[in-house]
Amino acid sequence: AVPSLVAALAHRDEDTRRAAAQSLGRIGAAAIPALRTVLDGNQERLKLPAVEALGWIGPAAIDALVAALKDSSPPVRRSAARALGRLGPAAIRAEPALVKAVSDPTPEVRDAAAAALKSVRPTGS
Repeated sequence: AVPSLVAALAHRDEDTRRAAAQSLGRIGAAAIPALRTVLDGNQERLKLPAVEALGWIGPAAIDALVAALKDSSPPVRRSAARALGRLGPAAIRAEPALVKAVSDPTPEVRDAAAAALKSVRPTGS
């Protein structure tokens, strides 16, 4: 099912792309290698729903989301930071990458990284 769902990330209909991302997220860690392949490609249109899917996967996808923080596309970087923030303290190992992202040249990425840091850091840190 993973290859078909990855292909659906390119569908012209936004609802279809979102449903494919959610389905990949439900599949879990088994979908991560295929999603990393998408992130290593050059189609931004596919990368955004791939990052969304990684966010749905949860903590198992932290390393892939950290890698997405280094993508050439600011929207992909911003989306990766937001996904890490949604994971909260479970994503604490992403803290060094988020700290670096706070210095991103794009304001939206910086803001998303700063917000994610607040969510990721345990209370009182």
